[in-house]
Amino acid sequence: MEDLLASTGYKIKSFTKGQKINAKFLRMSARTAVFDIGGKSEGLVREGNFLEAKNLIENLKAGDEIAAMVMEPESRDGATLLSLRGAAQDDFWKKIKKAQEEGKVIEVIVKSVNPHGLVAALENETAFIPNSQLGAVLTKMGEGAVGKHVKTKIIDLDEGNLRIVLSEKAVSEADSLKDVDKALKSISVGDKFKGVVTTVTNFGAFVQITVPMDDKKVEVEGLVHVSELSWAKTARAEDVIAVGDKVDVKVIGVEHNKLSFSMKQAGADPWETATEKYHPDDKITGTIVRVSDFGAFVEVAPGVEGLIHITKIPPATALKEGQKVNCYIEEVDKKEKRLSLGLLVTSAKPVGYK
Repeated sequence: MEDLLASTGYKIKSFTKGQKINAKFLRMSARTAVFDIGGKSEGLVREGNFLEAKNLIENLKAGDEIAAMVMEPESRDGATLLSLRGAAQDDFWKKIKKAQEEGKVIEVIVKSVNPHGLVAALENETAFIPNSQLGAVLTKMGEGAVGKHVKTKIIDLDEGNLRIVLSEKAVSEADSLKDVDKALKSISVGDKFKGVVTTVTNFGAFVQITVPMDDKKVEVEGLVHVSELSWAKTARAEDVIAVGDKVDVKVIGVEHNKLSFSMKQAGADPWETATEKYHPDDKITGTIVRVSDFGAFVEVAPGVEGLIHITKIPPATALKEGQKVNCYIEEVDKKEKRLSLGLLVTSAKPVGYK
């Protein structure tokens, strides 16, 4: 046989585990795909390797070439076992990117529920449906949604991080979303609304407002970032707001069908009256909110801070965040929104005080 092969000039390929090769599709049975790989035996994709690439294999035609990886150069029955995982993933991402571009409806199976939404299976990959993208019916199901086949649309893809974000309400509530889209187009930066807090997160709060539209009222949501909740320094949204609170908001951003709100800008800027309330030589009490190399920042009212420069702090005095201090005002700078403060001490005159 070796002499016969040598006379024809045909060389039998040998393979190593992990080697990437081109394979020509020949045929498929129930759980096995057969490929011509130019070796002494055919290449087989079977069992788990077949299942993970089933969607790809079912669309192959005899003669199609595809990238494969050698899992076992020679099995007990003499076949070379292959995996099409890489090719299947490439094909999968190509398909869903096209589906997103075309706005196609994608059916997924709900696998689990967590506080932030639903985890679903999309072929062999995992996708996520945030709570904000669930229709009213599915939202009420809770754990009962597990195992359900639901129709969705893709709203965000990140192949590098294997992230797929879906919207179920884009399908189940398509008509109402058209009203929301129309309502959003009627809103401008600077508009003010009364709203209700629907969700509180570590980065802010979502507020639902009602927009009058012809013969109906449309409810839409926007985000108040934690930095826009209050003029006072706010580290955690839950410290100043709770679900169900009724609040006034001002629109500060309308972009990509998303609203950004500000609660603090819906009211008066405390600095507008600062020059009326604060004067040089006034004695005030405040709370230290930050200590730096050049001094301590003191909040004397929500949204109004002043600096005690390091030169105004006695060498033996240790200041720390959260500490209440007695100060005197040296200067009020409304334009820069800044107070220059000196530290009052009980046992002696203030440092630098005249």
